[in-house]
Amino acid sequence: MKKIVLSVVFTALFASSFAQFHFGVKGGLNKSTTLTESTINSTTFSSLSKSGYNLGVFARLGVKKFYVQPEILFCHKLCGSSAGAVLQNLTLNTFQVPILLGYKLIDLKLASLRVFTGPAMSFKASGTQVSNISSVSLDKLNNNTWDWQLGSGIDIGPLTFDIRYEWGLSQLSVPILTGSGFGNKANFVSLAVGFKFI
Repeated sequence: MKKIVLSVVFTALFASSFAQFHFGVKGGLNKSTTLTESTINSTTFSSLSKSGYNLGVFARLGVKKFYVQPEILFCHKLCGSSAGAVLQNLTLNTFQVPILLGYKLIDLKLASLRVFTGPAMSFKASGTQVSNISSVSLDKLNNNTWDWQLGSGIDIGPLTFDIRYEWGLSQLSVPILTGSGFGNKANFVSLAVGFKFI
């Protein structure tokens, strides 16, 4: 109990040291571009664009026009690629933790225009990787992946709107060294709307 009380007090003191503090919920849609590497005769794969969603919470700690925005999101991502008759599809559910550094280009009382960037780490909750060719070996999805995000946003009162691009820095899966296999990175475009309670 003492640890919980101390944690709450520390969080409150930390937040109060900033000129601005906000907390809210957010949700949105994401669309993928899959970058596939394959050991199948050096086959070139084309990306199949697919849509998913994300839901979560965020905090924003700011001093003047600069702010830090940590988030915790549940992301449902769908990816796919094809090469001739070979199709592969990935379904991935993750808990993603972006840590974003932002700057307010325009900061008015009722509205603001922002830009932001930063890393995001994802922890796999569940996922599947399948192919329509049974002879193709599919590898296990990685438990942890890193991405880099860049975006912009608009705040109007308690509402916040974001658009961001997410580069896959690490592979969702790694090809096996012998035989056939897939290795995939994925880039995403995300649109989200949020509501600030504080």
